[in-house]
Amino acid sequence: MVNHLKKKFDSVDDVALACVYFNYKDGSKTTPKDVIRNLLKQFWERTSTLSTEAKGLYALHQQRQTEPGFKELLSLRSNESGTISRFFIVIDALDEFDDTRNARATLLLELCQIPTVRVLITGRIDVQSTVLSTLQDNVVTFSIRASNNDIRQYLDGRIEKAGYLGEELKSDKELRTTVIERIVDKANGMYFDVSFSIRVKSDNLRFLVAALQLQLLEEQPNRHRILQALNQLPTGLGETYDAALSRIARRQPPETVELALKTLLWITFAREQLEAPALQQALAVKESSTDIVEIDLPDLQVILSACAGLVAIESESGKIRLVHETTQQYLQHYFHNRKKDGDAEIAKVCLRYFCFPAFCRAFENGTSLKDHLQKYKLSSYASRNCFIHICQGGLEAPFVAEILNTFENQGTRDSVFQIAEYVQKTPFYDGYGRLEINLLQLASMHGLVFLCRKVLEQCSPIQKL
Repeated sequence: MVNHLKKKFDSVDDVALACVYFNYKDGSKTTPKDVIRNLLKQFWERTSTLSTEAKGLYALHQQRQTEPGFKELLSLRSNESGTISRFFIVIDALDEFDDTRNARATLLLELCQIPTVRVLITGRIDVQSTVLSTLQDNVVTFSIRASNNDIRQYLDGRIEKAGYLGEELKSDKELRTTVIERIVDKANGMYFDVSFSIRVKSDNLRFLVAALQLQLLEEQPNRHRILQALNQLPTGLGETYDAALSRIARRQPPETVELALKTLLWITFAREQLEAPALQQALAVKESSTDIVEIDLPDLQVILSACAGLVAIESESGKIRLVHETTQQYLQHYFHNRKKDGDAEIAKVCLRYFCFPAFCRAFENGTSLKDHLQKYKLSSYASRNCFIHICQGGLEAPFVAEILNTFENQGTRDSVFQIAEYVQKTPFYDGYGRLEINLLQLASMHGLVFLCRKVLEQCSPIQKL
């Protein structure tokens, strides 16, 4: 649909197109204000000039070093949309946009205020009531379901790119038909026990099961093993995930197993989707690491292959993610049952990362900070989320010595603070140079009560005053 609209209206000056793609991991952090701001950004990217109103608002907030408020953005949206005849907006996966404080209805109501707007919304059935009640008579709904033929076409396309399996199935049409029909049959009536007490049925899971089961066949080394695996295909998504983890556990060498499990742990428990280079650096950090060395970074294709089809990389954003939200639910239970603490693993890597010499002094200007972010790809995530993992994981007490050791240096405290502030406040951030953030300030700004007590215990009576 997006490509069709782009092609049809690409050369039409008074028609605009904007797309918003929600995902289950970042949806809880996104607000209606963020969406409106993103739509405005896309609106302006279609032209080489900004309106007088947009320039004025930018100049005002640049002077104040603040960001525009929600009402200011809505006012600007009204002005800008009045200059075009039609504004097409595509919203994908509205169900993955967190509905705290009726955020979905708030967003839809604001979009309806654009006189020239045409909105296409996709989502699961649970958002239909919100859409219908908000938009009332101004909405047409379509139920989209995957048929068996849709699954067959999908598998047919995958087989063409399936390496050894593809070559085998190209030369044996009967086997190709058998493989496709067997997987289609397994994907029918797909149920998955999400919480071990609730059973859900979702049509879009059929494509997921089909992909994972074809992945299982792709990994077989010869025709005999292909036939054997075909007769033992798992039933249901839970069993399919079990089979994928079992294959991972049997991989050789053991380093590949470690890489896969560490990758899955990071992606499962990270607070937001990571870009591939940031994840590669996270996976390369060891207890003895003192810097990021290029030759130590795991190859991206090796990472994807090791994870048995459970991980994918988004072509446009370059972010690496699990293939479905149920994959995260499954893996959370998987690691919990094996006493693997995702928050502890991530926090430990972040603290080790901060010990690198690159963090030992405050940044004097924007150029040095940008250069740092260019090389140290994990810096943005680590600076903003390390203490969240520590707090929400209940790790403050066991990690207090490591935190004190990491941040005993003034430069480290200042630089980590600068990175977090810069990432969140660009382009208005200007807090360069030595900031003199002390340990007590660091602990209090992140809500580390136990650490505050430890710092105060070590202070002299005069320092406490």
